[in-house]
Amino acid sequence: MTPIDIDPDPAPFPRHFIKTLYVFLHGLICLVDVGKLGFLGYMLDVGEDHKYLCGNWLLEREVRQRPTRSPLRMQLVGVYPGEARLDEGLNFIVKLAAHPNASDIPSRAIITLPRPKHIYYFNQGAVHHTSCQGNTGRFSKFPTVVSGLRVFEYRFRNYSDVALVDDYGKCIWECPPPASIKDVHRLVATMHIYDEPQEEVPAGHNLHEFNTSLKFLGVEDVELLDSNTDPRINDLILPGALPGETSTLDSRDPDVLQLLFQARRNELFVARDAGSGGGGPVCGGANATMGG
Repeated sequence: MTPIDIDPDPAPFPRHFIKTLYVFLHGLICLVDVGKLGFLGYMLDVGEDHKYLCGNWLLEREVRQRPTRSPLRMQLVGVYPGEARLDEGLNFIVKLAAHPNASDIPSRAIITLPRPKHIYYFNQGAVHHTSCQGNTGRFSKFPTVVSGLRVFEYRFRNYSDVALVDDYGKCIWECPPPASIKDVHRLVATMHIYDEPQEEVPAGHNLHEFNTSLKFLGVEDVELLDSNTDPRINDLILPGALPGETSTLDSRDPDVLQLLFQARRNELFVARDAGSGGGGPVCGGANATMGG
């Protein structure tokens, strides 16, 4: 048996560096807090308007719709659970007594995510009480900001144990060797899950998808009326994240081209703000917590 004080990582990484995994949850992924289990992330299926992707940044693979139309079950393994919860001021959170069960609104996938150590928020827009009509008491708190991207931060011991597996144990994604970020003493790996448009969509798209998410969570007496949110700049920098990783899928190409330009000038790893993803209306949906 390997002694507990020996680092089992196959690569000679610095022992004192913090091993960090960032999981980027882009767009219409309804996060339901289920207590000790952590979160269930419901990737809602709204048809061909969205891309459904999962994997390493820029190399994501499509999460295909099953012939039976039943959702693919996936689970993140190999990470340590934390204690973070969704910020009620930055997300719409519905109080639920049972798991959502809206048969008329399909899910492309359901992802089991252990509770992370930290949660970060990007692609934000300011909202107002006049934006919603109906029984807003269904929310745990009416937020002042809605977030289109949530990033879960985890710690891990051995990156080769970190993976996203399906309900049969088959690997959907395996963690690559993390990058050593010397300035912040971290070893960083990332995974991206997208449920959002790849091309620019007409105004009102985010209004429709948000109300779809409410119906999925069983909220029939609340409706979002105003599809316009005032974009907000988030100056937070994720140590080890690249410019563009926080961008929406339909706007990340310029950031990737900038990375290529920097690489050609040997400037790829110059420290820069990861940015907040730029913005018009914020794409995303409602979330929930069980037991409310």
